[in-house]
Amino acid sequence: MSQDHEGGSAAGLPATKTTAAEYLGWVHGYTRQRFAGPLKDMMRALGLSTREIDGDLKEMPSPILCGRTPRHAMQTLGTEWGRELIGPDLWISIWTARATASSSPVVADDVRFPNEVAAIKALGGIVIRIERPGALADGAAAAHASEAYRLAADARVVNDGSVADFERRLARLIGR
Repeated sequence: MSQDHEGGSAAGLPATKTTAAEYLGWVHGYTRQRFAGPLKDMMRALGLSTREIDGDLKEMPSPILCGRTPRHAMQTLGTEWGRELIGPDLWISIWTARATASSSPVVADDVRFPNEVAAIKALGGIVIRIERPGALADGAAAAHASEAYRLAADARVVNDGSVADFERRLARLIGR
C-alpha cells in the first residue's frame, strides 16, 4: 500500500480486511501475503479444509484437532509455539522473504503484532487501520494475545457505507 509495494491492514476480527486485500489484488495488482500464511499451510497439511481454515467451520471443534477449533489451533501454533517457543520474529522472517521475492506489490490483511507493523515499515510500506462501526471481536478469539494490540497505523479507513464506497476510499488512500 505504498510506492514501495508493501502494506498491511489492522483491525478487529470482523472488520473488512479481507475485502480490502481482495480489492487491492483484483483492481490494483497487489498480492495477498498473510503473516499467518504458513500456519494455514500447516493446517492444510494436517487435513483441514478451506472452510475449517478460513471459512464457516473455523470456530467448530475438529476431530483432527482432538476437539479443538481450527482458530484455537492456529492462534496457539502462531503465538505460543511460533512466537514464544521458536522466536518472536519467526513469522516475520518468512513474510519478509516472501514479500521481497514478490514481483508485485503485497498486502497483508492479518497484521496483529507491533513487530509485524515494524516489518511492513522496514520495507517502506504503510499500515492502514480499517474500522467498521459496531464490529467487535468476541469470546476466546478476542481474549487471545494476537487480538490484544491497538496497532499504530499510518492511515484509517472507516467502512460505514457500501462496498463501492469502501473501495473508493481505499483507492483514494493509495493514490489510484
